[in-house]
Amino acid sequence: MARQNPFSLMEWQVCQRSENGTASLMVQGQLGSQHDQTRTYHARLCLESSGAPASEHLDHVQITVDSQGDWKLLLERVPAGGPYRFELNGPGFFSCLHHLCVGDIWVIAGQSNAGGYSGGFIEDPPEIGVHQLAADHRWSLAAHPLGDGWGHSPLLQFGKLLKNALGVPIGLVPLGAGGSGLAEWNPCEGEAPLYRRMISTIKSTGGPVKGMIWYQGCTDAGNPQTASTYAERFRAFVDRLRCDLGQPDLPVVMTQLNRIRGPADKQSDWNWSTVREQQVLCARTIPHTAIVPAHDLGLSDAIHTSAESNLVLASRYAQAALGLTRPGREVCRPAEIQYARLNRTRDVLTITFSHVPIGLVAVSEEICDFIVEDGGCEVNYTIPERYLYFTNQVVLHLARPVSEKTVIRFCYGRNPESSLRRYRDMIPPLACMEMPVSTADQA
Repeated sequence: MARQNPFSLMEWQVCQRSENGTASLMVQGQLGSQHDQTRTYHARLCLESSGAPASEHLDHVQITVDSQGDWKLLLERVPAGGPYRFELNGPGFFSCLHHLCVGDIWVIAGQSNAGGYSGGFIEDPPEIGVHQLAADHRWSLAAHPLGDGWGHSPLLQFGKLLKNALGVPIGLVPLGAGGSGLAEWNPCEGEAPLYRRMISTIKSTGGPVKGMIWYQGCTDAGNPQTASTYAERFRAFVDRLRCDLGQPDLPVVMTQLNRIRGPADKQSDWNWSTVREQQVLCARTIPHTAIVPAHDLGLSDAIHTSAESNLVLASRYAQAALGLTRPGREVCRPAEIQYARLNRTRDVLTITFSHVPIGLVAVSEEICDFIVEDGGCEVNYTIPERYLYFTNQVVLHLARPVSEKTVIRFCYGRNPESSLRRYRDMIPPLACMEMPVSTADQA
């Protein structure tokens, strides 16, 4: 069709389905010199695969063309699915749009690990029915690299997993920007150019979106002030986003910050662990928000998740997204430390985890995930039990009795040890910056 404006359909476009599983699609164009007002024009929406009509009421629709050759047509009750082909025809005239879909649209925002900067090789091909919308508001088949990335991204696999689980096409809107801080996304902190770009791109889809994947925090971990205020600033960002989109319950899947290689110091360890703790606080206090850990994943360089680990992360995203959005499905919550309790002689510490339906397992011979501190001094420990199946507890035998002021840290620092996994899905518990211990007398 000769002319398409930003509010019309485009090839490869995915339109967000409503709660009843359908969508209303506006398509328009201009016939120009080919237009003859004495002729009758008809449109139809059919399956790309077979040519069969998408629905009986969409098989043969007459359109009205004005004196300038402009036409507009609202296709109502288009069922979730596709790819569809829109055909416009009349005597001696035929034109069409290909690969139109109705399904779910997910926005991906944050910094470089949200965009896809991973090196390495992994089989992760494009798939019809998983499409992407670029920042220039053009749709295409989703393929690496996505967005502003130059390497492998977890989001293509995420889209394919959702498509296969839900049976509907998935549209990805990759907007991650390498090195960006939360302030560049949060309009409550200033101009927030990335937020403005995000709103503009989402609105170009013509309707609501299903949810947002958020992977960000490395830049904010570079400063103790931005690290320690991350939760309140992120909540302000989410509140504003939901308000501006008119979606007060917009699902958000967060990523607990990954690891970074290189020389460490006490301040940077504190900063990174603080951001992780703030992100857990967000997931606990912001409604319709889930979180997935990433501190166990492999890296392709100092900071970017490897291509192989991206596929693992994609699976975690998909589980969390389905839990937040699929009716009747339980929200996927990672395991996390619930409490830590000393025995009466204060030389044995039992750590209990929540959200562990079967048990924990260690994936390495030695478990070094914990740091025990008594009065600022680290206390050595041993874990006699090698296998942890069918229990949600880890028992530390301490090198000496400790005081009531003892705290534990789990997967602490810029580049933490990570050996424990939940047996059901091999996902590690969330990192914990600091947990005070209780005593047997306080139980």
